Amino acid sequence: MLLHNHLLINGEQTVNYYTKKSYFHSEGNLVEIYSVNKQIFYSNSSIVEDEVMAAKLTETPKEQLTNEYKLMMEMGTYDDLASTENISEKRAYELVKQIEIETTIH
Repeated sequence: MLLHNHLLINGEQTVNYYTKKSYFHSEGNLVEIYSVNKQIFYSNSSIVEDEVMAAKLTETPKEQLTNEYKLMMEMGTYDDLASTENISEKRAYELVKQIEIETTIH
């Protein structure tokens, strides 16, 4: 579960913004998914909405990886690479705009 350092309370809901990096292996490449996410917790409910606001994929061929990454690919320990970071709402929207610009150019 995430640590909620940047929570915004709005009436009956609590909102958390965070970035997430996750990895998987595809056709000899290490694929990184970087996403900006929004979580909404509703009071008096166990419902949690988790929305991906923007995401980008980066593929790196195995031969271009460092030994550390190659070992993790071979062992399948992608969770060791995964990370999350809580961010402010303002930073979340800045990152969404940046990802939109980067993915439009490429």
